[in-house]
Amino acid sequence: MQSKTSNSVWFREPPLDERFAAATGRVRVLEDSMLNAEDLRRLSDPSVGFAQRAELLEKAGYSGEGTLESRVIEGRDRQDLLLRELTIGTVLGTFLLLDQDYHNAKAIVRYIRLRQSEMDEVSTRVHSADDSSQGGSTTETLPAKLHNLIRETAPTPPEKLFELLLHMINEGATTEAPPGMRPLFYEHLRRIVAQIGTNSDLVTTDLLADKLWFAEMIAIAGARETGKMRPFLTDYISILADSANFETFFRLRRSRGSKSFLASALVPGGTTLPETFVEHFYAESQALVPLWQRSLLADVAADLPEYSDSEDIWSYGLNADLVLLKLAAKGKESTAGAEAITGFWLGKRLEAKNIRIVLQAIARGLDGDEIRKLLRPAYKGYRL
Repeated sequence: MQSKTSNSVWFREPPLDERFAAATGRVRVLEDSMLNAEDLRRLSDPSVGFAQRAELLEKAGYSGEGTLESRVIEGRDRQDLLLRELTIGTVLGTFLLLDQDYHNAKAIVRYIRLRQSEMDEVSTRVHSADDSSQGGSTTETLPAKLHNLIRETAPTPPEKLFELLLHMINEGATTEAPPGMRPLFYEHLRRIVAQIGTNSDLVTTDLLADKLWFAEMIAIAGARETGKMRPFLTDYISILADSANFETFFRLRRSRGSKSFLASALVPGGTTLPETFVEHFYAESQALVPLWQRSLLADVAADLPEYSDSEDIWSYGLNADLVLLKLAAKGKESTAGAEAITGFWLGKRLEAKNIRIVLQAIARGLDGDEIRKLLRPAYKGYRL
């Protein structure tokens, strides 16, 4: 991918896309219910009780029963279902939820590999299920131990993915994708299953799946039907890829890892090619500065990260989220477009992350000031 500059991203005028006109109007209403900075301050106050926190979360769409943590998870899933509704008829929802398909594939493959001795019973149960049950609950085909690992809101129904992968591993893959499945995703599943056949370890399989996730994102962003969304989706990919690749690069240098493992762990789609990272693995820090400066990460952290201790690692994660928040804020400038929908969805993801940080920090006994230092800015009220 081409390198980015501030002028080409943050100051680019969002294009009008009438396909998202009605959805953008809904998003603007929904944004009013999001948590603002004052809400986060109250939420992070240790003196605030369960009922008050529950009321704050319910206001922002995190309602339900049970623990506050479970309500956040349920709220996250509702947001993903809403995304699919807002983007119906376009590729945007599939693009943004694509990671869930690959996450589910990794979880299912891991389950099958680790519990191969149980697969005969499971396979019999899957293939003997009545056809009418295939559109029902996932509890009829998914093993119980997978339920908490699977993202139910993935573009591909998890029970169908489980059945397909089980069949591919036990009986081999067909040349054609099943009806309703993205052909490229099916081809990627074939590659993952082939990787299993080489008796490689699960880490290697997971790394391959990550590469293939990015490869499919790139393919969707470059497709003709993406249209006016392409520049924004390309920026989103480059942020995710650069964030992941620089983190992998710094972590392996810090732990004295190998160039061969680095090559296997890097993903495509960033402003720096994977092979360039490999070439610079033993380079002096000064030689890395140009690589960092052409990434969008440099727009929130101009200096090359140290990444030498826990504080550096935390700061890196914070800055990776801040650049996503900046991209989300671009959506506020859109009157009808993919930027508006994506920005709201990203804002809700970061909001849920803030809530989880608060709940975990309170459980650890941190005071309000300590907690607030860990939080990302609230999407509501944030401007470029």
